[in-house]
Amino acid sequence: MRRIILSSVFLFLLFCSVFSFLPGPSLASGLKISPPPLLSTHFSSGDIDGRYEASYITFENINGYGIQRTRRKAHSDLLAITSNIGFFYLSGDQKYENPDDGKTVEHDIDYYFFLPLGISGELQYKISEPVNLIIFGGPRFHYGHSEDETLYGGTLTSSTNNDYGLGGEIGIQLGIKVGRFMVTPFASFDSIRIKSTSSDDDTEDQYFTFDSQTVGIDILDKKNGLTLSALVGTPEHDDNDELDDFTIIKLGWMF
Repeated sequence: MRRIILSSVFLFLLFCSVFSFLPGPSLASGLKISPPPLLSTHFSSGDIDGRYEASYITFENINGYGIQRTRRKAHSDLLAITSNIGFFYLSGDQKYENPDDGKTVEHDIDYYFFLPLGISGELQYKISEPVNLIIFGGPRFHYGHSEDETLYGGTLTSSTNNDYGLGGEIGIQLGIKVGRFMVTPFASFDSIRIKSTSSDDDTEDQYFTFDSQTVGIDILDKKNGLTLSALVGTPEHDDNDELDDFTIIKLGWMF
C-alpha cells in the first residue's frame, strides 16, 4: 500500500513539473483569477454531487472575495461531467514600470467583479481503494466589469471596462483517503483569450491572453462535508508584466 501511494505521489509531482515549462499567467485591464472546479476524487456511475464555496483572494495589493458553485454528474465509473459558476469581487492598486518607456504606471482599481463559468470532463483512475486519480479539462468562459483610474506620465485617466473571455483548462487531482478525511493535492493550467472594451470612445478594444498555473491542496471532512482549500497561482500576460503570485483560501460544503 505504501508503495502504491508513493508511486501515485511521484506521478502527480511529475505532472506538476510540466507546468513549470508552460507559459505563465498575466494581468491587464482585465484580471482573470478563479480556482479550478474541485469535488471529491471518488465517484461512481450515477452519482450526483456538488459543492458551495466561499473564497478569499489576495494578489499583490489587490484583495477580494468570491463564491462558487460546482455540480457533477457521473455517467460511469470512469467519466463524469462537471459544471461550475462563480462571482468574484476585487479591489486595490498596482504600481509598475512600463517596459516600453520606463515610466511609472499607478493603477487604482475601484472595483472589479467577474463571473467565471466552466464545463469540465473528468476521467477517474482508481489506483487502489484509498487512492484515486482524476484528470479534468474543458472550456472556460469569463465576463468581467471594472472601474479604475490610471496615473501615467502625469496624466490621470478614468475608465470603465467590460471583459469577455473564452479559453480552456486542464488539471489533475490526486485523492488519498486518510480516515474520515480526503486529502487532495491538485494542479491545473488554464489559458483564456480576453476582449476588453472601454467606455472611452477614443480607446480601441484590447485583446490579450491570460494564462495561469495553479497548485494547491484540498481537505474534505467526509463526516460533515466541510472542505478547506489553499492554492497558489502564477499569473502572466501578453505584456510579460512581472506579477506576484495570487493566493486563494476557500471554505466549502459538499452536497
